[in-house]
Amino acid sequence: MEPRKTKISQTNHIRQIKNLIANFVGTGLVGVINIFSLSLYVRYFGMGHWGYVSTYIAIMNVMMMLDLGISQIYISEFHKEDAEKDLFARFQSTLVAIASLGCILAVGIFVLMNAMHSGLPVVYGKFDLLFLALALFAVNIINNFYYTNLVAQERQVEQNIRLVSFMFLKNVAVIILINSVSNAPETYFCGFLPVSLFELWLNSKTAPTMDFRRSFRMNTFMRIIKKCSGLSLAIGVGILVFNLDRLVLPSMISPQAFGVYAIVVTIGLYALQLQYPIIKAILPFTARSIHIDGRDPTKLMLLQSFLLFTFTLLPILLGGIFAKEILKFYSVPAPLLEQASFLFDGVLIAVLINAAYNGIYLRLMIEGKDKVIILINVTALLVALIIFLRLGSALPFLAGAVAWVSVSAIQLAGGCVFYISMRNRVPK
Repeated sequence: MEPRKTKISQTNHIRQIKNLIANFVGTGLVGVINIFSLSLYVRYFGMGHWGYVSTYIAIMNVMMMLDLGISQIYISEFHKEDAEKDLFARFQSTLVAIASLGCILAVGIFVLMNAMHSGLPVVYGKFDLLFLALALFAVNIINNFYYTNLVAQERQVEQNIRLVSFMFLKNVAVIILINSVSNAPETYFCGFLPVSLFELWLNSKTAPTMDFRRSFRMNTFMRIIKKCSGLSLAIGVGILVFNLDRLVLPSMISPQAFGVYAIVVTIGLYALQLQYPIIKAILPFTARSIHIDGRDPTKLMLLQSFLLFTFTLLPILLGGIFAKEILKFYSVPAPLLEQASFLFDGVLIAVLINAAYNGIYLRLMIEGKDKVIILINVTALLVALIIFLRLGSALPFLAGAVAWVSVSAIQLAGGCVFYISMRNRVPK
């Protein structure tokens, strides 16, 4: 039995290494595509039009909170010894129903907002952009779940090949449309949507078949929602925290100034993607280690936090040193360069702090500490909201820098305080 166990252990380690390499390569290629495509978008769209695009990307990102943590919980459930055979179909049918209801609700909210407030910022009155963003959201949330299924099966090589290929095609489609049709904000979504639909079709052909009418049952729907409700709220508030600035500031500053702000934040958050390869590789491993292998979660948590922090440190230091050169490459206007650099540094510091927190967050999520995550994220949300309400109109770039650092610091401090207090409660 011992040689067999050793062989299985070696196979698992080899798979982990392959997945980690695939994640690094995939993330690197996606990062390169995003970096160069963003520089082109700034030139083609201009800061004003890009401000509109960024606002609806933020709305789309917030809509992703309707995932309700289902994708992350699916990975955890997938690696339990008593995982059900129809797990994929049950979770996906639930996700389809939630996404459909979310799109209907979003349209209703926008109609009411525009009907009740004649002085609403013009950026929130673009119904063509709204419908395109919602259509793209609906396709993306299902595509993401197909990729989640590959991650759960630890097939990251296949997942990354698809992600990189389609990300390249989507950006190429947008650039072709800009040059041949128009540089209107709608062009961005019109380029992404058809390629995403083709991606959805291909993913559906290479995954377990799902008949919605057979797979969807109201009792199953409610059971999954109940199971996911705590973590769903926690993740939802977290997504809102990370997109709050791009939802609040458009009503406080001009589209051109917001376009610059959105560009700076987007570039800074590219550093966040450096963590994704490690997170995607270790999430299934951590879930299996805690649920099945019974390993010490504290050692795993500390190791993961150390790896994420260490790997993120050098690129962030280089980003801070060459901040102005990077922002000039993205055509940030000279009069706003100092303010933009300060914001950029703030986002980079926040990403570094977040790297240390993510190791703690993975453990909180897998162990089902939903209330702790909710408390941390709600606190961060309230602090960020106060900062933007007090400083957003007069000093938006300063407000953004302070808010980003504050949010990440609150999350790290909250996670540390919880596990330190839990350790102290354990009888010696």
